[in-house]
Amino acid sequence: MLCNNKESIAAKISGALGSLSSCLHEPGHFEAGKSRETFTFAATDYTAAVILPALVARVNRLAPGITIKIVYSQDFNADDDLLSGKVDFALGFEEEQKLPRRGIESMTCFTDDYVVAVRHGHPAIQDSLTQEHYLSAGHVVVRPWMETRGMIDRYLESQQVRRRIVVELPSLMIAPLIVSRSDLVVFAPPFPTPQYTLKAYYSPAPGNSPGHLWMRAQILAICDGQEPLHAG
Repeated sequence: MLCNNKESIAAKISGALGSLSSCLHEPGHFEAGKSRETFTFAATDYTAAVILPALVARVNRLAPGITIKIVYSQDFNADDDLLSGKVDFALGFEEEQKLPRRGIESMTCFTDDYVVAVRHGHPAIQDSLTQEHYLSAGHVVVRPWMETRGMIDRYLESQQVRRRIVVELPSLMIAPLIVSRSDLVVFAPPFPTPQYTLKAYYSPAPGNSPGHLWMRAQILAICDGQEPLHAG
């Protein structure tokens, strides 16, 4: 009899938890205007700058009680932090299509092109940028995750040429200050380069909670142009 009672209690608890889980995961259950949740994003200075101003403005308007926390991204999609639950989303960019790590999903935010920024009035580079000019100039290289080489250098190696790197930085935002204190001239690279894609990565384990689903919808709204990326 005791065993039967235990089994009955266990069955009732299991059923109650299942009902609670279904209730909590109903899309309409989340009340954004009353939420006090905190969502943590892993990002670099660049990925934060292009997405978060508009996202914060939108979230603050729709759900002023929500807090967005930013931590420095240790790799391009912060998969270990996502899988451990340390962060809710990671903003990273891909130069090539990669198979996602098991347990990680992503949303595409936008796709863009590489450009070359040159000091205004550069003595050797005026109205056009040739590969010879490109290779002879001193380069400021941004390596946010301290990788040994990126897509540009891999391409140059395939052509058996190298560029002259003067400075390596972990941050994009300081790069223009080093290149020049005046206006910059922007050129397309003088060789073919793939586009890069900015993505928002997340783990589907917590990703089905009402709050997480709501935040994903806000990210997609920003990426789909429902709100300008540069808010204000």
